[in-house]
Order: sequence, then C-alpha cells, then structure tokens
Amino acid sequence: ERVTLSAAPGARALRLGQPPVPELPIWVAASGERTIQVVADLADGWCPLYLRRDRIRELAAGIAGQRPPTRPLTVAAGPFTVVDPDITVARAAAAHCTATYLGAMGDIYPRVVADQGLGAQVDLVRASRTVPPEAQILLDEFTAYGSAEAVQEQLEEWDKTVDVTSVGLP
Repeated sequence: ERVTLSAAPGARALRLGQPPVPELPIWVAASGERTIQVVADLADGWCPLYLRRDRIRELAAGIAGQRPPTRPLTVAAGPFTVVDPDITVARAAAAHCTATYLGAMGDIYPRVVADQGLGAQVDLVRASRTVPPEAQILLDEFTAYGSAEAVQEQLEEWDKTVDVTSVGLP
C-alpha cells in the first residue's frame, strides 16, 4: 500500500515492480534531519554515518519516542577502522579516508560534521586535504586505528552506543 511520508511532503512511494514482502526489513542510511525523519517513519534499521556517538544516542532516543514500543529500531554504526601495528601508518590511512570524505565528496558530510560543533576542524581538513593535529578530534570521533588491541578498545566504545557495531574499511 502507499505510505504517507511525514518527512517529505509531496514525496511518493516508488513502484518497484515486485510483489510486496510484508516482513522485509527496511534499513536506511541517514544522517540529515529530513532523512532521519524517514528512519522514524519507516525504518526497521538505521545506519548513520559521521554522527558522534552522543548524537546517535540522542537521535535514537528521539526516534524511539516517535514509534510504538512494538516497533524497535536497530542501530548499526561504527568507525572507519585501520589495524596496523605501526600507529603512524594506521593514523595516515584513517586521516586519508577522513580527509577524502570531508574534502572531496560533496558538502553533505562536512555539513553534518560541522553541525555537531566541529566546524573549525572540518575547515582545517578541507583547507589542507589532511587531518592536522588540531583536527585530531575528527579521528577520535569517527575512526578507530592502531594495533589490534587498541582498535578493539576503541570499538568497545561503539558497542556501548549502537546495537550492531559495524566497521568501515577505508
């Protein structure tokens, strides 16, 4: 049946040319305000990217407040992850990935990150095409890197925030 989308007035459901599958879960990758409302309205699972862990918790609680308790939301998120015993190599790979997302992939990710109080750091990355020491918080928030043991400890912080910790590979 057609769905009413409160997040996007005037939007229409897509015709997929396939018969409906009532139990098919819907997962949405969303970090923006309007797309997060689509998550609240329709999704069974949510895959946010470039949201700080405290922001994920806050938004997930808001989404849960808009849904009946019988419709729980599964949150799957995590950092870009690099395991290398040489911390310099690991940081360089994590920094390259971060600089690419924030400096060369349009304005969505820089805007999402900047809106979380990290605008000055995003500007530094966009200007230098790398992650200078003054922008280290970006790596601390959105990546896990170092030795296997160090990365495991960093991933445990994500385990406390989300239902499913996923790792991105740069």
